[in-house]
Amino acid sequence: MEIARNGLATNLDGIRVWLNNEGRQGVEAATSGMLIKAQLNQLIKERTAASGASTGR
Repeated sequence: MEIARNGLATNLDGIRVWLNNEGRQGVEAATSGMLIKAQLNQLIKERTAASGASTGR
């Protein structure tokens, strides 16, 4: 969830790539449920909105 909050990834696929690169196991299974996908996408959306607000967009 920190990856989404910190803006290290801009979408769910980016989060999966990041976690796989860290050597995490079972990333696809852990991020495939409807609830976790919704939560991650919401965090990304909030981060994107906050970034836009802080840069005056």
